[in-house]
Amino acid sequence: YNQTKMAASWECPNLPMLSFPMKETSKNTFLALKILIGAHYEENPDSFDEEIKQLDQLREAAAKASRDSSGMNVMRRYLAQLHLVKARFPVQTCGQLPVDFAWKDAYTGVEYIQEGINIEQACVLYNIASLHGQLGSNLHRSTEQEMKEACTHFQCAAGAFVFLDENFGMNSCKDLAPEFLALYKNLMLGQAQECLVEKSLKGTSKVKNNTIAKLSAKVADYYTLILKALESDPCSVISKKQKDWVKLIKSKQCYYSSIAYLFQALSSAEMGKHGEKVAYFQMALQKATTAGKAAKGNDLVQEAVTNLIAHVSELYQVALKENDQIYHERVPSPDDLPPVQGSDIVKPVVFQPIDGKQAGTDILGRLVPMKAYEAASVYSEEKATLLRSLMSSVEAKDEELQQYMFSLNVGEMETLNKEPKLPDEVLQLHNLLESKTDVLRKLHSDMEELLALSEKASDDLTLVAKRRHEEEHEEQEFQARFGSRASSQVCASIWKEWENYQSFHQQGLKSNRELKVMLDTHYKNLLLLSGPLSVLSSIVPKASLLDTPPEEGTSQRWEELLAKIEQMKQQRQTLMAQLREQMNKEDIIKTLIGHVGKNMDGFIDEHMKKHRECAEVIRLNLAAQERILAAVTEANAGMARKRLTAQELDKRLVCTHVHVCKHENIPFNTHLSTCMYTSCMQTSLTYAACTQACK
Repeated sequence: YNQTKMAASWECPNLPMLSFPMKETSKNTFLALKILIGAHYEENPDSFDEEIKQLDQLREAAAKASRDSSGMNVMRRYLAQLHLVKARFPVQTCGQLPVDFAWKDAYTGVEYIQEGINIEQACVLYNIASLHGQLGSNLHRSTEQEMKEACTHFQCAAGAFVFLDENFGMNSCKDLAPEFLALYKNLMLGQAQECLVEKSLKGTSKVKNNTIAKLSAKVADYYTLILKALESDPCSVISKKQKDWVKLIKSKQCYYSSIAYLFQALSSAEMGKHGEKVAYFQMALQKATTAGKAAKGNDLVQEAVTNLIAHVSELYQVALKENDQIYHERVPSPDDLPPVQGSDIVKPVVFQPIDGKQAGTDILGRLVPMKAYEAASVYSEEKATLLRSLMSSVEAKDEELQQYMFSLNVGEMETLNKEPKLPDEVLQLHNLLESKTDVLRKLHSDMEELLALSEKASDDLTLVAKRRHEEEHEEQEFQARFGSRASSQVCASIWKEWENYQSFHQQGLKSNRELKVMLDTHYKNLLLLSGPLSVLSSIVPKASLLDTPPEEGTSQRWEELLAKIEQMKQQRQTLMAQLREQMNKEDIIKTLIGHVGKNMDGFIDEHMKKHRECAEVIRLNLAAQERILAAVTEANAGMARKRLTAQELDKRLVCTHVHVCKHENIPFNTHLSTCMYTSCMQTSLTYAACTQACK
């Protein structure tokens, strides 16, 4: 435990990092492109003067790019434009670009001139990788974030060197020979791995001793490869130009070997292998001493090595003493020790020659090869076929779901889950009667008045009948004494009207009796309709009032499945919208131009992957519908009692509606009957007066 704690508190300053010089070039122009434009495209070459000018300006900016992220962006954009130019004028059909590009060797300064765009692409790509290395080396790596940024720069540089090695065989430029590119890549990866070791040693992350040993061993392995390359042709030219490189790399190789042995010793101590621990400490001390000899003249490296030697010596003395006095284990010789196997964590970042974010506008965008158009057409049809197939499947599943949900009558179950409310017709009647409370208050008095008027009308009609009888008797006596005479037309008219009113009165008596029964029966309902809304709402039947035994878990499962169905529908709609947007926004022409002359079928298939992945998610959604509906069917079987409850509740709601609203016109009918009898009484009085006059 104490030894591990001492290792964690060990002062280990960051060692210097290395980078490669950038290549230089002389001024040049792309005017020769006009020859190829006229020969291979049906365009006027002179109409591309502005585009040629832009290419020339971009080349000059890339050649003089600043040593920062802005300069990186300029070079990346220029490289992307070169890639697009090459795609428009493939060597197989157009031959080499008739432009001579001149670049100097990064170490000897010798200028190489070569026709064609390949050398231009290779040298710009080298400068991009070189700048990544410089940006990573310039970081102080005093914080975890800076360590991460430096590691990323070194991995990006390694990725660019790998791309350069795989795509451009530039044997005419000695500094771009495969041996150089392998050295460049290994140095960048070694320094990226070194950043990880630094992060582990600073105590900013909890890393096991065995892991630190493996990481450090791999750094030493990388530097071993670099030393061998620098000591042999053709890479020995670098060591002659950069004389301090060999000393620094040798000291770092021994330094990280010592660290690997140091933490392997601590790992052995954790496993109780005390003799092995002493042997590893001995090896760590030997490597640290060798590193100190190689680091002479470099104060920063010398300081780091001195701290390491002091730290290892202290741990070694403690371990040796403990083993001699306590454990008495045999200390194996260096040849018997298990070697520390390096663990490679860092990888080259895959280089993309056309980066959509940095490539910018395609300068020669007006020139589109026919093969790019053909491939774009094929790609569009592939997308359309995929989309049509999906839309057909989605529509079929939506139709199936709609019919299924309709057959379940899900709305019936919602009655139990919602707060019951008054029907709209009841609310309308409430609003109507609420404004006529005075009519309801007078309803009983109006009914009594109606009955009184009806009785008075009966008396009046009876009186008229009596007078008619007397009149007819007197008329008979008159004709017996004085002879017959013509009947009075006035009286005949009056008797006919009387008979009509007598008939109306009989109908009115029947209506009054029915009205009286309805009033006695429904007066309370009318008062309820005209009363406060809260009181009226309280009569609405609720599911809780029904005597239905609860079904444990069934209702919750039902609600969960309905929510899952809604979620499935929403997800389906969202995914389809995303797929359409993804397909519509995609501009494939520019990317296709960069792949003219390559395997277009493979390219199209690769770009369809993202659409197929989205389509696969939609198909999984569609496939899930069958399982969800099966679960809903099962849950629905357990909801039988609840459905009966819902149906009974609906019946009660209907009955309540009819019961409350059936006789809402009683006040109006009562008032109308009263008016009718008032008119009848006035007429009866008129008849009585007329009869008396005739008499």
